[in-house]
Amino acid sequence: MGDGEPLFLLHNGFYSQTTWDSVISSLAEHFFVISYDRYGYGHSTHWGDIGGDIVEVGVTELERLVEHFGFDHINLLGHCLGGAVALLYTQRHPECVGRVVAESVGYYSDDDIQFKSDWTFQPYNIIPPELQQTLETMHGFDYAKVFWDTIRHYKGGYIMNPDYNILSQVRKIKNEVLLIMGDRDFYFDVAHPLPALGKMKHAALSVIPNAGHDVHIEQTRDFLYYVERFLMSGI
Repeated sequence: MGDGEPLFLLHNGFYSQTTWDSVISSLAEHFFVISYDRYGYGHSTHWGDIGGDIVEVGVTELERLVEHFGFDHINLLGHCLGGAVALLYTQRHPECVGRVVAESVGYYSDDDIQFKSDWTFQPYNIIPPELQQTLETMHGFDYAKVFWDTIRHYKGGYIMNPDYNILSQVRKIKNEVLLIMGDRDFYFDVAHPLPALGKMKHAALSVIPNAGHDVHIEQTRDFLYYVERFLMSGI
């Protein structure tokens, strides 16, 4: 929806494109917004299994979509795993990307992040009812448990993989990047993005008070303020 430069929205590893419902109308006042369910999510084809590196799958998918639309210049907004997809796409196609927003992204894994990830992925029947409801709303009642069980056992990519680290890739990014996170993020403390921030030539960090992992949902007004100002004016 909307008019202006293309802006792709890339959801996180749990949700679907409906996670952007609180911000998409505002963003569409300034951009031509494309929001989609990545493979295995929401209304897209369901996983048999994930297969391979889930971040790499997302990058390839985005490459094909950009080619399909025929865009030669885009902007990217990605949340968590979707942010990793946005950054690696940018590293490989810098000439195609204007600005990038990376919300609550994991840039590497470590023992603490592994512990939190393992703690999160409890069996479906004992995760909080509100998370079950969210998964059923975003992925469908019949698929929600299959979806959760598939990703719960996955260790092939992103922070679920103990060897995951994209710092060497992001250091090659010369495009303008805004790193944004909440000061109460369960997975990543406020120091987590600092190595990535220090390696990118044109990057800034905004830490949003009283926000957890889903900044765009928990503190929508502040999120939009920083994101829209950055996307329209740069750092």
